[in-house]
Amino acid sequence: MIEHYKRELDKIDDSHMTRLLDKTRTQVVEMGKPLIRSADRLAIGEVSRPQPFVSLTRRSVEALSGNTVGAIPSTLRGSIIRFDKENGWAKFRNPEFTSPISFVVPSVKRNLLRDEVIDAMKKTI
Repeated sequence: MIEHYKRELDKIDDSHMTRLLDKTRTQVVEMGKPLIRSADRLAIGEVSRPQPFVSLTRRSVEALSGNTVGAIPSTLRGSIIRFDKENGWAKFRNPEFTSPISFVVPSVKRNLLRDEVIDAMKKTI
């Protein structure tokens, strides 16, 4: 499908291509938001083609967004300064960081951890 545009695409230098990919990555992550709750696969295709161009899962969209679960657990001391109990997004402040960092409690663990996170917000460090 893009073969027709190959010559024009080849003219894009690496720095511009990186910028384009960064913009595209955020759009794909946004399109993949239903994978968080209500869908298990996102297929992107065209009517005239029987097979999709790409099929994404929650894991692949998370990898594009940079929001992945680390393989090694880490302990941080600080304060939880914000927590949305409906969607699991939260902010954490640590004196070693210049600004608060965001994190999310995954939906599969949200009900189990909600009270624990709220209790942690009440504590001062």
